[in-house]
Amino acid sequence: MIKEIHFIYILDSSGSPIFIRENYVQGSEEFNHSLLSGFISALQSFATQFGGEELKIADLGNKTIFARVCKDTGFQFILVTEKKVKHEKMLGILEQIHTLFLEKFAHYNEADDEKKREIIGLFIMDLNNLLEPAEKLTVLFKS
Repeated sequence: MIKEIHFIYILDSSGSPIFIRENYVQGSEEFNHSLLSGFISALQSFATQFGGEELKIADLGNKTIFARVCKDTGFQFILVTEKKVKHEKMLGILEQIHTLFLEKFAHYNEADDEKKREIIGLFIMDLNNLLEPAEKLTVLFKS
Protein backbone atom coordinates (compact mmCIF):
# COMPACT_ATOMS: atom_id res chain seq x y z
CA MET A 1 0.00 0.00 0.00
CA ILE A 2 1.17 3.55 -0.58
CA LYS A 3 3.30 4.29 2.48
CA GLU A 4 1.83 7.74 3.22
CA ILE A 5 -1.66 6.24 3.68
CA HIS A 6 -2.24 4.89 7.19
CA PHE A 7 -5.93 3.96 6.97
CA ILE A 8 -8.71 3.69 4.43
CA TYR A 9 -12.27 3.77 5.73
CA ILE A 10 -15.55 3.32 3.96
CA LEU A 11 -18.57 4.14 6.12
CA ASP A 12 -22.25 3.58 5.39
CA SER A 13 -24.79 6.40 5.58
CA SER A 14 -25.13 5.95 9.36
CA GLY A 15 -21.36 6.29 9.87
CA SER A 16 -20.76 2.59 10.57
CA PRO A 17 -17.61 1.13 9.02
CA ILE A 18 -18.16 -1.17 6.03
CA PHE A 19 -14.47 -1.46 5.19
CA ILE A 20 -11.26 -0.62 7.06
CA ARG A 21 -7.78 -1.13 5.67
CA GLU A 22 -4.70 -0.35 7.72
CA ASN A 23 -1.15 0.17 6.58
CA TYR A 24 0.35 -1.03 9.85
CA VAL A 25 2.70 1.43 11.49
CA GLN A 26 4.29 0.87 14.90
CA GLY A 27 1.89 2.20 17.54
CA SER A 28 -1.19 2.16 15.29
CA GLU A 29 -2.82 -0.55 17.43
CA GLU A 30 -3.66 2.29 19.80
CA PHE A 31 -5.87 3.87 17.12
CA ASN A 32 -9.61 3.70 17.89
CA HIS A 33 -11.40 3.05 14.57
CA SER A 34 -14.94 3.54 15.85
CA LEU A 35 -14.03 6.80 17.53
CA LEU A 36 -12.56 8.14 14.29
CA SER A 37 -15.51 7.03 12.14
CA GLY A 38 -17.97 8.70 14.53
CA PHE A 39 -15.84 11.83 14.65
CA ILE A 40 -15.63 12.07 10.84
CA SER A 41 -19.38 11.56 10.51
CA ALA A 42 -19.98 14.35 13.01
CA LEU A 43 -17.52 16.64 11.21
CA GLN A 44 -19.23 15.92 7.88
CA SER A 45 -22.60 16.75 9.37
CA PHE A 46 -21.28 19.94 10.93
CA ALA A 47 -19.53 21.02 7.71
CA THR A 48 -22.62 20.56 5.53
CA GLN A 49 -25.02 22.20 7.98
CA PHE A 50 -22.89 25.23 8.74
CA GLY A 51 -20.63 25.54 5.73
CA GLY A 52 -22.86 24.13 3.01
CA GLU A 53 -20.12 21.84 1.70
CA GLU A 54 -18.75 18.48 2.73
CA LEU A 55 -15.49 18.19 4.65
CA LYS A 56 -12.69 17.34 2.22
CA ILE A 57 -9.43 17.84 4.13
CA ALA A 58 -8.73 18.17 7.84
CA ASP A 59 -5.41 18.29 9.68
CA LEU A 60 -5.51 16.60 13.08
CA GLY A 61 -2.25 16.36 15.00
CA ASN A 62 0.33 14.65 12.83
CA LYS A 63 -2.28 13.21 10.42
CA THR A 64 -4.30 14.58 7.54
CA ILE A 65 -7.78 13.26 6.85
CA PHE A 66 -9.20 13.28 3.34
CA ALA A 67 -12.94 12.65 3.06
CA ARG A 68 -15.54 12.30 0.34
CA VAL A 69 -19.26 11.64 0.66
CA CYS A 70 -21.30 10.03 -2.10
CA LYS A 71 -24.48 12.09 -2.17
CA ASP A 72 -26.49 9.32 -3.86
CA THR A 73 -25.72 6.56 -1.34
CA GLY A 74 -24.45 8.39 1.75
CA PHE A 75 -21.26 6.28 1.75
CA GLN A 76 -18.26 8.14 3.18
CA PHE A 77 -14.74 7.49 1.90
CA ILE A 78 -11.86 8.46 4.18
CA LEU A 79 -8.07 8.37 3.95
CA VAL A 80 -5.93 9.00 7.02
CA THR A 81 -2.43 9.93 5.91
CA GLU A 82 0.81 11.40 7.11
CA LYS A 83 0.53 15.15 7.54
CA LYS A 84 2.96 16.06 4.77
CA VAL A 85 1.42 14.54 1.64
CA LYS A 86 0.46 15.99 -1.70
CA HIS A 87 -3.23 16.84 -1.37
CA GLU A 88 -3.93 16.47 -5.10
CA LYS A 89 -2.45 12.96 -5.12
CA MET A 90 -4.47 11.82 -2.09
CA LEU A 91 -7.70 13.37 -3.39
CA GLY A 92 -7.09 11.56 -6.69
CA ILE A 93 -6.59 8.23 -4.90
CA LEU A 94 -9.70 8.86 -2.82
CA GLU A 95 -11.69 9.53 -6.00
CA GLN A 96 -10.40 6.28 -7.54
CA ILE A 97 -11.39 4.32 -4.40
CA HIS A 98 -14.84 5.96 -4.51
CA THR A 99 -15.34 5.02 -8.16
CA LEU A 100 -14.04 1.48 -7.68
CA PHE A 101 -16.25 0.91 -4.66
CA LEU A 102 -19.39 2.20 -6.34
CA GLU A 103 -18.74 0.00 -9.39
CA LYS A 104 -18.62 -3.06 -7.14
CA PHE A 105 -21.24 -2.01 -4.59
CA ALA A 106 -24.04 -0.64 -6.75
CA HIS A 107 -26.49 -3.06 -5.10
CA TYR A 108 -24.68 -3.70 -1.79
CA ASN A 109 -27.64 -2.88 0.45
CA GLU A 110 -29.85 -5.36 -1.42
CA ALA A 111 -27.31 -8.22 -1.30
CA ASP A 112 -27.34 -11.11 1.15
CA ASP A 113 -24.31 -11.72 3.42
CA GLU A 114 -22.65 -14.21 1.07
CA LYS A 115 -22.93 -11.82 -1.86
CA LYS A 116 -21.56 -8.97 0.30
CA ARG A 117 -18.48 -11.09 1.15
CA GLU A 118 -17.98 -11.81 -2.55
CA ILE A 119 -18.30 -8.12 -3.43
CA ILE A 120 -15.81 -7.16 -0.69
CA GLY A 121 -13.35 -9.77 -2.00
CA LEU A 122 -13.54 -8.38 -5.54
CA PHE A 123 -13.20 -4.84 -4.22
CA ILE A 124 -10.10 -5.77 -2.18
CA MET A 125 -8.43 -7.35 -5.23
CA ASP A 126 -9.05 -4.23 -7.31
CA LEU A 127 -8.00 -1.97 -4.44
CA ASN A 128 -4.72 -3.89 -4.15
CA ASN A 129 -4.11 -3.30 -7.86
CA LEU A 130 -4.79 0.40 -7.37
CA LEU A 131 -2.53 0.80 -4.34
CA GLU A 132 0.17 -1.69 -5.37
CA PRO A 133 0.27 -1.78 -9.18
CA ALA A 134 1.63 -4.99 -10.69
CA GLU A 135 4.02 -3.02 -12.94
CA LYS A 136 6.02 -1.96 -9.88
CA LEU A 137 6.40 -5.58 -8.82
CA THR A 138 7.51 -6.75 -12.27
CA VAL A 139 10.13 -3.97 -12.42
CA LEU A 140 11.41 -5.10 -9.03
CA PHE A 141 11.76 -8.71 -10.21
CA LYS A 142 13.49 -7.70 -13.47
CA SER A 143 16.32 -5.90 -11.67
